[in-house]
Amino acid sequence: MSWKLIHVIEDHSQQVSGLDWSAITNKIISCGHDKNVIVHTWEESKWTPSLVILYDLERAALCVHWNNDGSLFGVGTGNKRVILGYHEESNNWWTSVSYKVHDSSVVALSFHPNKLLAASASTDKKVVIASCYISEHKEGLKVRVWIIVVSKVWRGDLFNGLQ
Repeated sequence: MSWKLIHVIEDHSQQVSGLDWSAITNKIISCGHDKNVIVHTWEESKWTPSLVILYDLERAALCVHWNNDGSLFGVGTGNKRVILGYHEESNNWWTSVSYKVHDSSVVALSFHPNKLLAASASTDKKVVIASCYISEHKEGLKVRVWIIVVSKVWRGDLFNGLQ
């Protein structure tokens, strides 16, 4: 069996550091050291890129992951933030909100099957479980309802604190 090259995604100007595919929506999301996150949609036999509007991203995007139904994605960044992105139907664009709870780069994240929780891991030796519920307020979008910090201390004991 041999593989046939169909399409090459060349939309990043620097190293690609994260890639994920949503089987439900058939969309690919990529992130890179160029501080960009791009959602690729399969249209007319090719992957069409859409740039995501990102806020508070001052360093590289390090990892990216879709939730189970492809309606929300998370990005771990080099500036200690987790970015949650979603498609805003009224304006037909991808936008995001972010929160900062880590003391170092966020290198891994994943969503719970219920789509309401996300876990992120950082090089500060902390795992954070956060609410993914995004609601609108007068001041703008809010994402952080509550956060549980689970961190491994040097003896191997687990510390759990509610912030």
